[in-house]
Amino acid sequence: MATWVKVDQERLNQPRQEEIAGVTVTVYFSPYDVPELVGGDYEEARSRFVVRFRYPGGPEPRRFEDQDGHVRLGIGRTTGRLHELEIDVAALKAKAVQLKVNIANAAFEEAEAAIRRLRERPTSTTPSPASIPNYLAASGALAQQRDEVFGNLAGLEPAGSR
Repeated sequence: MATWVKVDQERLNQPRQEEIAGVTVTVYFSPYDVPELVGGDYEEARSRFVVRFRYPGGPEPRRFEDQDGHVRLGIGRTTGRLHELEIDVAALKAKAVQLKVNIANAAFEEAEAAIRRLRERPTSTTPSPASIPNYLAASGALAQQRDEVFGNLAGLEPAGSR
């Protein structure tokens, strides 16, 4: 079961300047795009690490899409919000041996890279570019609670390290 960690929504939702139709305005994330909770769970039987996000308004039906062969995204059908990020830990273990990196750090970096790719190249399951602020908020929530979310991977050893 996922270990849920509360996200500091005020700290995450800081004002930023954007230019809209030639006018510089101060914008915030929609409160519905900022996760309330983020959690991570290692599913040993499947060798998968699953990051989950909870939002105001509760869960919604999701579409799942593979990204990059060892990352699977769960994206809300209606909102386009990122609800789940599933990482193939067996693939990360092999990569960690080659790079001599910690599995928890590798999983965090893989999650960040997947969210970055999602922002840069929306998938067929994202309804509109309006989802991009959610991806930024999800990335910020992960970074904010990195140690708590990815902590249960710290004890895993890279493949072939014994």
